[in-house]
Amino acid sequence: MASQKTKLDDKIKFFHWPQEVEIPKEFHSIDEMGEFTTCCMCEKKVKESGEPYLIERSFKRVNESYENVLFEYAICFDCARKMNEAMSKESMAKLETYFSQYLTGERQRMKLEESQNDSMAWFNHCMVKGTAREDIFEYNICGLFRGDKMLLGEFPYLLSLEAMEEITELLSAETKDELDDFRRNHLGGPPEFEELLKGRPVFIF
Repeated sequence: MASQKTKLDDKIKFFHWPQEVEIPKEFHSIDEMGEFTTCCMCEKKVKESGEPYLIERSFKRVNESYENVLFEYAICFDCARKMNEAMSKESMAKLETYFSQYLTGERQRMKLEESQNDSMAWFNHCMVKGTAREDIFEYNICGLFRGDKMLLGEFPYLLSLEAMEEITELLSAETKDELDDFRRNHLGGPPEFEELLKGRPVFIF
């Protein structure tokens, strides 16, 4: 039986946009010392597959010139869809309402125009709060990719810790458990970050 259509599938409409750019270094992997190559769940070679995939990286600023990477991963679209389907209907409904306020066509047009001259325009501010990146001490960036290109549309975006805390409050206990399991089983990372990240959402939805 075919998989149920999810909110994640709606993003496929952006795959055909002509705006494709080189993958910024902000989406390179520390572990792989370059571009991500493998899905963290099924180990599919995402760059070689020709299929869309997602990357998320989480940062904590130590000082003006150095940031720790709290976690990072690439996930193929099939595995992201499975995770999307596992989330509770309650959580998905609340998240859709929350993000619909910010993921607007006007935002995308403005960012696409800005990015013609500045590829960092997508990451200059928190998508939700509007806080400048240099004023944010913890944040996540998320992007959509195919092969060795980043696709511009609903992705990429930056979320501050303040926004993520609001989003966490929208999630059901069931969804929080699913995301904590995903992080423990697939992301790894330094043990000292485990408590810091507990309950914080990853953004594969």
